Amino acid sequence: MPEPDLYQNQTELYDLLVSREDHLGRLMPALQALSPLADREVVEAGAGSGRLTFLLAARAAFVRAFDLTEQMLVRAEKNRRARSVENCSFAVADTRSLPVESNSADLAVEGWSVLEMAGWEGARWKEAVDGAVEEMARVTRPGGTIVLIETLGTLKEKPDGPERFRDHYRFLERKKRLQCTWVRTDYRFESVDQAVGLVGFFFGGEMAREVRRRGNAVVPECTGLWWRRV
Repeated sequence: MPEPDLYQNQTELYDLLVSREDHLGRLMPALQALSPLADREVVEAGAGSGRLTFLLAARAAFVRAFDLTEQMLVRAEKNRRARSVENCSFAVADTRSLPVESNSADLAVEGWSVLEMAGWEGARWKEAVDGAVEEMARVTRPGGTIVLIETLGTLKEKPDGPERFRDHYRFLERKKRLQCTWVRTDYRFESVDQAVGLVGFFFGGEMAREVRRRGNAVVPECTGLWWRRV
């Protein structure tokens, strides 16, 4: 599991990695099937360097995006200026305590962040996940939707999430009553060497060696969307 320091000190490599994900563009159609985005107000938690933010902003009225790591948001703001995106904002905040009025968003979404945060909390992970889900529900107006986007397996062609997250998945579905759907969001790298380097940087040496063994610049990825109406 990536350590918090990675998100503070390796923002450029992280940004390059996520720029290669979902090369066929399947995530946004899956998300819009759950919550249409046109003219909608969106709150995003765990924004990172802004990849999901800009996909949302291309369709929504406005996106208020938050992340716990200031260094990530420096990168996100640089990316925003480079893309000339005006209908989004970035600010530092914990998913469990968002500086947003209650019932003010049509969609509250997080991407690949809540389960990582829960992992850092150790034995208190249930409290962390519960706090994040309830805070996302708080900022969403009645009839709106909350969506948690999390991995269901890198180097997997069918959903098979990491063992360390199995209890988290069950908690989301049984205790928080979220429904789950999934989509393939494969990475496409410029070369096998780039795939090995970036996968190794984020996921570790064992997965990098498997990418090398396969010898393919396309790395399969399954992504889950856990959601419910408010």
